[in-house]
Amino acid sequence: MDLRYEFDKIIETYGYPVLVVRQSKKLRCSCWNEKTQEADRACPACFGLGWNPIVEKHEARGEDTSVPETLGRLTQSGTFGNIGVHSRKWFMRPEAEVVSKDYVVDVEWKNGRPVYTGKGIYEISHVDETMKYEETEMIYKIAYCKDTPVQKNIRGIRIVEVQGIINYELALEDM
Repeated sequence: MDLRYEFDKIIETYGYPVLVVRQSKKLRCSCWNEKTQEADRACPACFGLGWNPIVEKHEARGEDTSVPETLGRLTQSGTFGNIGVHSRKWFMRPEAEVVSKDYVVDVEWKNGRPVYTGKGIYEISHVDETMKYEETEMIYKIAYCKDTPVQKNIRGIRIVEVQGIINYELALEDM
């Protein structure tokens, strides 16, 4: 049985396209402060990442879930007993280059174009890449996010194609 093929069939049947905002790590955004080594969290260009963003379309399957409190960056304080933290997880193909602090933008697609309807922009807190077959071939990744979307309002999404490579640009509303 080819597990990778089976996962691809699941994504084709039950998944849908989302936008992933990831950090390019090649060019700093103009909001980057060298003195404090921090980006402006309200920056409309880089979304507070500090790097010029790359926005890509990926097929994914999202679901709400609970994770153990020990999963990094998802912890919440509680009093007694075990805590199940509400979160959102995205099942993605291994080719999706996602890391902690990237974003998943839940969009709808109309006539092949992404439309933001307010479903949410989720910050990735942890990526699990251990879903491998016989410890060699990666079958899928899981990107974990808090179930509360970050507060970013998108005014529009523009599609940009340069030399056959499609990228998306997000325009944020002024806060």
